[in-house]
Amino acid sequence: PSNPSPPLHLNNLYLYASHTGAGLNDPLFTAARASAIPGFLNATDPAGAFQEFDLGNYWPYGFSFVYEPYAGWGAVQVNAGQGNAQGFGFVEVAGESVLVVESGTGEGEEWGGWLVCDWWHNAPQLFWRYNYYTPEDYPAPSSCADVDLVQVLI
Repeated sequence: PSNPSPPLHLNNLYLYASHTGAGLNDPLFTAARASAIPGFLNATDPAGAFQEFDLGNYWPYGFSFVYEPYAGWGAVQVNAGQGNAQGFGFVEVAGESVLVVESGTGEGEEWGGWLVCDWWHNAPQLFWRYNYYTPEDYPAPSSCADVDLVQVLI
């Protein structure tokens, strides 16, 4: 991790969607498992799977990556539709299934990991790291932690 002393309260949290506009949400984290949103991989496109979520209404919602030029990381959104990020899959890390963007598919050449920060929603918020800027060159701020998104079956 690029932050040698990441905040401990950023561990063992569950992803939920915080409404920011019509069909738009920011992915935040909470300790309350009951608030977690169910997610699934939509692997119907041969170019790579989309990470989608069921927010309890008619539409699927997917991860969208926001690109910030000349930055070490960018925002992630959970928006109506399949999202703009493709190539998701799970890998085994220390006995757990961890969500990654697979190399060679969709955003896989650009994705460099997950970052969670205490940001502007008064709750931990999800960001994605750019692969071409190393965490050593762009270390996480003291309010952030490099994390794994671990699959929890419901």
